[in-house]
Amino acid sequence: MKNLALCAGLALALAGCGGKEPAFFGKQLWPTKSAYNFKLTDQNGQPLSLAQFQGKVVLFAFGFTNCPSYCPATLSHFTAIRKALPESLRDQVQFLFISLDPERDTPASLKQFVSFYDPGFLAATGSESDLKMAATAYYASYRKVKGETNEDYLIDHSTQAYLINPAGRWELYYSFDKLAEAESVAGDIVQVLKAQ
Repeated sequence: MKNLALCAGLALALAGCGGKEPAFFGKQLWPTKSAYNFKLTDQNGQPLSLAQFQGKVVLFAFGFTNCPSYCPATLSHFTAIRKALPESLRDQVQFLFISLDPERDTPASLKQFVSFYDPGFLAATGSESDLKMAATAYYASYRKVKGETNEDYLIDHSTQAYLINPAGRWELYYSFDKLAEAESVAGDIVQVLKAQ
């Protein structure tokens, strides 16, 4: 259910596919799509937008720091992917975690969360409206699931990761399961960087 919106949206995005078979491990959008330039606040309390990473590959995912399973695993996969990259290319890739829980995920908590995995990883969140626009633009879905108290809740969310190329175009996306294949995802990143 959490992936239904993504699948429906991506079916439309991929409707124009044709021509040669893509040579990527991840699912390719063909033609590529101009990536939505989200504007959020990072873990240092500074403005963050996708446009500021022009010239780099950006690999990002949505989640929240109190996530019991998918989010820690996703960041562990990001760590493995970064390590699988040639050392000379690592600075050309930005890994980003976008929190869908602005009520609890303060800049300080985001910083603590992502720095556990890699000091170079960034995290960001924003207003409810900014997050909704970002999620909608990438066909992601999420909803709050109530707990026993107002503070005890979960966010049910899509688990895909999204790859933006150095030209600022959305080129690939990965299911949660595919992210575990670090060498293959790193191979895609190298291929995208070489194509620029």
